[in-house]
Amino acid sequence: MYYWQMYCTAMAFLTRFPLVHRFANWERLGESVIFFPLVGATLGILVGWWWLALDWLFPGHLTGALALAVTLMLTGGLHLDGLMDSSDGLFSGRNREGILEVMRDSRVGAHGVTAAIILMLIKYSVLSTMDNRQAIPFLITAFTTGRWAMVFALGWFPAARPDGLAHHLKKGLTPLHLVASTVLTVAVAGIVVFPFGLAMAGLAGLMAWWIGNQFTARIGGMTGDNCGAILEIVETAVLVTLMAFAP
Repeated sequence: MYYWQMYCTAMAFLTRFPLVHRFANWERLGESVIFFPLVGATLGILVGWWWLALDWLFPGHLTGALALAVTLMLTGGLHLDGLMDSSDGLFSGRNREGILEVMRDSRVGAHGVTAAIILMLIKYSVLSTMDNRQAIPFLITAFTTGRWAMVFALGWFPAARPDGLAHHLKKGLTPLHLVASTVLTVAVAGIVVFPFGLAMAGLAGLMAWWIGNQFTARIGGMTGDNCGAILEIVETAVLVTLMAFAP
């Protein structure tokens, strides 16, 4: 029952599935991060099957657009919002306090819009050129490693704000949780796209470490927005890499 509750909590936090909220325990949100990669695998299966169904009906470019649309619907655009806020803050040219102030602002600036457009174009290009043998395994791998990258960044770097989302998530994240989440990610990615999935898990870790270092150097740690940005960037990079090198 505990594991089901933690999975539902992670699902309710990372997606917009209404049914899982009744089983979620928000007081133990930090403990649920171990299941973030499993939520990614679930989303990969759902979006992958949706892609396959669309591929029977429509040409590739329309399939890619509709698959991207359903992905945003399932997640509520939560992580994309983090990418836009992080881009606006980091490219504002301000000091630490100024960057955090920009990131708190609900309005989106030019840097955020530009980052979102570029990332969506890349994702659309991948989704519109995949074939039906690649859709489900590639999406499972990308969505799983992207969400694990967020867990890795939370565990490795300090929180930028003492009252922010990253701080609250870190309170329940122990080294054992991080190890378990890593094992789960390697297992899922390694099985569905062997042996490329193992390399993708390594790529996700390296990217999360490098991007997290950039955030930490500028604002002293991680915020919830930064976690969303890492997820989006890693997810997209894994999809592109799989398309380039995996059979």
